[in-house]
Amino acid sequence: MLPIPIGTDRPRRRFPWMNVLIIAANVVVFIIQQRFPPITRRFELNPQNLRLLNFFTYSLLHASPMHIARNMLFLYIFGNNV
Repeated sequence: MLPIPIGTDRPRRRFPWMNVLIIAANVVVFIIQQRFPPITRRFELNPQNLRLLNFFTYSLLHASPMHIARNMLFLYIFGNNV
């Protein structure tokens, strides 16, 4: 089992507002996705039905609570370094 990172040794220069906004957007979209499952089909990236909007919206979709939890944990930890 891989260890879960809990931080980096690089100091923050300021609060990572953009990380927090991206995490909040992902969580809101996940909640909407769970309440209205057909929305996933509309905004996923489907090779048979390519639309420009889907290249932006598919990155907000997640398959399960564990999937979004892991992704947001790593975004929170490493996002401010990027």
